[in-house]
Amino acid sequence: MRVFAGRGSSGVRGIRLAEGDRVISLAVLNHVEATVEERAAYLRMANAKRRAENAADTEDDADITVVDADEDEAAGGTEALTPERFAQLQAAEEVLLIVSDGGFGRRSSAYDYRVSGRGGQGITNMTFSANKRGTEVAATLPVLPGTDVMLVTDAGRLIRVPVDQVRIMARQASGVTLLRLNDAERITSVFPVMDDGEDEAGEAEDAAPQTPDDGAGSAP
Repeated sequence: MRVFAGRGSSGVRGIRLAEGDRVISLAVLNHVEATVEERAAYLRMANAKRRAENAADTEDDADITVVDADEDEAAGGTEALTPERFAQLQAAEEVLLIVSDGGFGRRSSAYDYRVSGRGGQGITNMTFSANKRGTEVAATLPVLPGTDVMLVTDAGRLIRVPVDQVRIMARQASGVTLLRLNDAERITSVFPVMDDGEDEAGEAEDAAPQTPDDGAGSAP
């Protein structure tokens, strides 16, 4: 990205939009020096590790669209990472939350998004295989483990969802149901919610039983 001297400059092209497309958000990620083969190998190893950890997961897979096998093979090869390199990439990994206007969403590793030069047409961020899952992306933003996100609809409803409950999936997947919408209802905004625990602590103090005062001034 070019640095301009003038504050009012319109800048340079970041992405070349197709007819009907528009930019809805921007997220800043830390750059990680890793080859295409390393990123693909990390994603395979991380997915295998997650499958092993969540072997008992019974979530309905009917809402999941998997990435095309040919594309996955072309992007990855068969290279394996050393435990040290895997740990390095894992420590630097960032995760994105992608939500459609139809109430579906998923998390994806930032390694699943290749670094491109400015002015390109971009890559697929979500596949819409059915209208019930939405017609456009409502939000794409980085999220941290242990945080919540708030989904707001144009009908005045909202829901607070822990990001840890949103499955990590491949970049082109349409995701799983985050909020069941009524007919014609759409997600309009998504934003993170930071919880410091003070409210819960305050509620616990308010709910604690009060011990009667045994002093001289107490009522009989």
